[in-house]
Amino acid sequence: MPHDPVQAFVCRLIEDYADEWLWRSAMHYCWSYPTSAKLLARQIVDEMTVDVPLPAWLKRNRTEKRQFGNFVVRDGVNDRTRANVEQGYLTLLSILSATFEKRRYLLGDRPTLADIGLFGPLFRHFSMDPTPAVIMRETAPGVMAWVYRLWNARASRAADRPIAGYWPMVNIFSRPSNL
Repeated sequence: MPHDPVQAFVCRLIEDYADEWLWRSAMHYCWSYPTSAKLLARQIVDEMTVDVPLPAWLKRNRTEKRQFGNFVVRDGVNDRTRANVEQGYLTLLSILSATFEKRRYLLGDRPTLADIGLFGPLFRHFSMDPTPAVIMRETAPGVMAWVYRLWNARASRAADRPIAGYWPMVNIFSRPSNL
């Protein structure tokens, strides 16, 4: 967390946005586009329904329909809202692209809670699901580079480079000296 209270507030706000508001567009891209839906249904069926005595094609079909109904239709994505849901993702990519032209992470040279919060959906859903991954690679390569950079970030690499405004890196597993 940044030491500056305004930056700390922004970190928490971005993390909350990523956790709560990117869900709808992530699930839309997962289950509304056949390429993504078929891949994800196959992964779910192959990993979680091995013991279910039904043909794999039937389990995959049922999984696609269930996921689409639960995570797209019931979440309000339809013909009237679809463009808005997709525009939210495109707008985020545009904002992040401009940000990463100026700095390595959202608030500077080291990752913060804001980066970690956005990383979850941008890595797991948007950079790994086929449809949104193509969009990210083609329209926002700097964002894809940030996803890779954050995936490879290690506290041990940044510990020797203190940056003003940030708390020092702390080993949470070490015993405090005053105990």
